Amino acid sequence: MPASKVGFIGLGRMGLPMSYRLLAAGFDLTVHNRSQGKVQEIASAGARAATSVAEVVQEADVVLACLPDVATSEEIFLGDDGIVANAKPGQVLVDHSTVGMATSKACAAAAEAKGAFFLDAPISGGTERAADGTLTIMASAAATEWIPTRSWLTNFTTVPVPVGPMCRTVVPMASKDGKAR
Repeated sequence: MPASKVGFIGLGRMGLPMSYRLLAAGFDLTVHNRSQGKVQEIASAGARAATSVAEVVQEADVVLACLPDVATSEEIFLGDDGIVANAKPGQVLVDHSTVGMATSKACAAAAEAKGAFFLDAPISGGTERAADGTLTIMASAAATEWIPTRSWLTNFTTVPVPVGPMCRTVVPMASKDGKAR
């Protein structure tokens, strides 16, 4: 069953337009960001504003994060009250941030220990492509982890195809125009 309840953490230059695309596509969207101005902006358009990472995770079937750096990704995913600490069995946790293999592997192992799935899916393309849904997503995960992600991922790029095992298999996926980037 496709996820209809999506959480998004990190409403920066890329995360905010990605979140607007999810909202426009009709997803039940819960958002969180360190600075609340962007949360209030998208909440006024129909998203649900969360006051914590834990609240986003509790509300969503799929949790997406687009964070600025390794330290923030590790804090948000692996912190004591982070995404993984609050994850439910079967939940899909997606990192759209650009981080190293060690961080992705740690997130994947922690998610697996909770019975959740971790999808390593960094993005490329800039804010214009985030807004128009033509991002390039370089993603890796076990095949079963892709099944519940198709419904939201097509709002950012074309239908996902597994590109290899977990953690930084650097093979670009095609964007909406069908061209590999």
